Amino acid sequence: MIANSIADGILICRCYYLWAGRKSIIAVPVVLYTLNSFFILAGLLTEMKREQHSNPPFLLNSISLDQTSFNIAAMMSLAYGILTLVTNLFLTALIAGRIFWLTRTTNSHNNAPDTVDNRQITRLILITVESGCLYALTLIVGVCFIPFMSPAKFMPILAQTMGIAPTLIMVRVDLTANTEIDLEKVQVV
Repeated sequence: MIANSIADGILICRCYYLWAGRKSIIAVPVVLYTLNSFFILAGLLTEMKREQHSNPPFLLNSISLDQTSFNIAAMMSLAYGILTLVTNLFLTALIAGRIFWLTRTTNSHNNAPDTVDNRQITRLILITVESGCLYALTLIVGVCFIPFMSPAKFMPILAQTMGIAPTLIMVRVDLTANTEIDLEKVQVV
């Protein structure tokens, strides 16, 4: 949960700088981020207070299928998951859209369609969207499983996905750089 909050904060900062410091653009993500933080704290504090002496600890209890209503922690986890999903998809769309729009504007001002290499920009947008969608897809699966299993049992999968997304970005960027270097060598020969 802490790693997700830090990642969302970093995405908000990236979006803020890409949009040239326009606070109106990041207003909705900041509100979602704040609500998400509230749901994290409220869910943890409510369950911790209610089950102070339970065995096993409250985060490891699973929700049984015969329950007709969610307990408070499960409802907070569900809200947290949905808000995280919406925040990530929204920020990913804002970042990818801004990169696309800036490229298009740059090309139209220079009156040359190939001033900025469109292949590189397309790769940049794809890398951004792929890394955002990878985590979003995992969140969708996690939110669907909240009624059937404890969110704590799904957290290791989310943590792995959070680690895979930046690694995927680095590998894609490095492979692209290596491919371009190899192409330059072939053209020189």
